[in-house]
Amino acid sequence: MTVAQLNSLVTLLTSRPVPETPDVVQSRARYEKLASVMGGSPDARCEKVDAGGVPAEWVAAPGIDGQRAVLYLHGGGYAIGSINTHRRLAYDISAASGARVLVIDYRLAPEHPFPAAVEDAANAWRWLLQQGLAPNRLAIAGDSAGGGLTIATLVNLRDQRLALPACAVAISPWVDLDGVGTSMTARAGQDPMVQKAGLKWMADMYLAGKDTRSPLAAPLVIEFYGETCPHCLAMKPVIEDLEKDTGAKIEKLEVWNNEKNARKMEEYNELIGQACGGLPGVPAFVNTDTKQALCGAHDKKDIIALMEGADCKDNVCKPHSKNK
Repeated sequence: MTVAQLNSLVTLLTSRPVPETPDVVQSRARYEKLASVMGGSPDARCEKVDAGGVPAEWVAAPGIDGQRAVLYLHGGGYAIGSINTHRRLAYDISAASGARVLVIDYRLAPEHPFPAAVEDAANAWRWLLQQGLAPNRLAIAGDSAGGGLTIATLVNLRDQRLALPACAVAISPWVDLDGVGTSMTARAGQDPMVQKAGLKWMADMYLAGKDTRSPLAAPLVIEFYGETCPHCLAMKPVIEDLEKDTGAKIEKLEVWNNEKNARKMEEYNELIGQACGGLPGVPAFVNTDTKQALCGAHDKKDIIALMEGADCKDNVCKPHSKNK
């Protein structure tokens, strides 16, 4: 994007106040108009396909490797956005990666609330595998709600014991459907497009009354544990009880015998170390959105407070009231 295009986009975004009561049809039309500022790519090759019952389009730059592909999940708060709004981005990804990009028109809320988008993403993934593409030559990526959907899709594929992609990319993923992250208010003045009220409106449409802590809607909390760690074993029934009572699901990563998971934990070592009072240890629970952590054995209410975005200090999470 050129500086002129960026300036035009910001001007368009800030030219009209966001209505207090948004209309989904108008919001979709406005988003489509925003996409037109990006322009097209005359050398892009586009082919519409049915990806396992999901409308989709292959977008490819010249000279790509046909055996490598990216499943792309567009942003838009699960309520707006389309292949049209993200075709140019898909082309840029194709040109940069040397792979074809499959953009899907997953079903949108409020007509099709959660878990319709998750189901469509999984169906598109199955379709890719049925085309003979090797999973180690595939990636899943998405932005904003599509970034959150990327993470939810990985959890869903894992739980269904389906082959996983070689990698995934979540661009500014929306995984805080409760809207408790501090950036929601602290950086509100710097964002010309996304505001807390609008996100709540979209979250309410998408969830349609379902629990915001569902792992396929808002995959936020990771537990790092060791297979034979006594405190980890003590926490197992606590977590199972929590998941049963709330419908939430915590991603559990064993780090003593799994190098990949251990590297993942390293990303949060500073945060976990602060909670542990020094060196990072297990079990450790991390809210990947609010960047808060707990270390060691805790009761259920502490883990729920972490999930709900409580402020955590000295290995204690202090719940705060949420505006409903």
